[in-house]
This record gives sequence, C-alpha cells and structure tokens, in this order.
Amino acid sequence: MRKIQKFSELQPTIGFTEFDIYRDYQKSFVHTELGKIHALFPFAALAKEWGLCEHSLGRHAYFSAEGKMSLMVLKAYTALSDTN
Repeated sequence: MRKIQKFSELQPTIGFTEFDIYRDYQKSFVHTELGKIHALFPFAALAKEWGLCEHSLGRHAYFSAEGKMSLMVLKAYTALSDTN
C-alpha cells in the first residue's frame, strides 16, 4: 500500500499566498465608492440596537448579523433584490 502524500508537498512553491491578495484587496476596498458607503454605516451598533444576534440553536448562519445588514444595503445600492 502506498503512503498518501500531503497536497502541500506536491504543489510548487509560489512567492505569494492568497492572504497577500486578500490583504491588498482589503486595502484598496476602502478607497472605492462601495467601501466609502460601508464606512458610513455602523453595522455592529445597528445590529445590537435592533436586537440582531447570533443564535446557537438551529442551522449555522453563513453571515453574521452585521453581514446580513451589509447585504441589505448592498441589495439597495445595486438595485438587485429577491423581491423584484
């Protein structure tokens, strides 16, 4: 029986990681129009004020309470909605 190798041993080494690309994207996001709009909304404070919280019961949510509110703003900003 052959020994199973780790995939990391098989892949070639490159000079950057996906985290470097994400960090660069995060830095550039704050200068975009959508990034400036995101900075205007205090999503964490709004979620707390409206009583939105993470529940331990039921299925695990993909987005946090702040993320769900951000998606609501994004839908209005892009004029894309599931109700149209």
